Amino acid sequence: MVRDPVCRMEVDPAKTAYSEEGSEFGREGLTYYFCSPMCRSMFLENPRKYLEAGGGVPMGEVNLRVRRMWGMALALVLALMLVGVFLVSRSR
Repeated sequence: MVRDPVCRMEVDPAKTAYSEEGSEFGREGLTYYFCSPMCRSMFLENPRKYLEAGGGVPMGEVNLRVRRMWGMALALVLALMLVGVFLVSRSR
């Protein structure tokens, strides 16, 4: 098991589909493994943040981003439903 450099969760390299070669970040021979595509994209946005001094984002920050993402998705679905109801009621 290895640790995801973003959320510090333990990851099984044999089971995860998300990884990055360290050569792009000046870390030849290292491979970084991630628990999710979100942690991988956060790492790619700013690898230095996670590589310096062990890095890592507290789980609360990761959870906050996930909640915001789901909140925005829910708001979009509700908005589309309201538009659909409006269009159906107008056509009658």
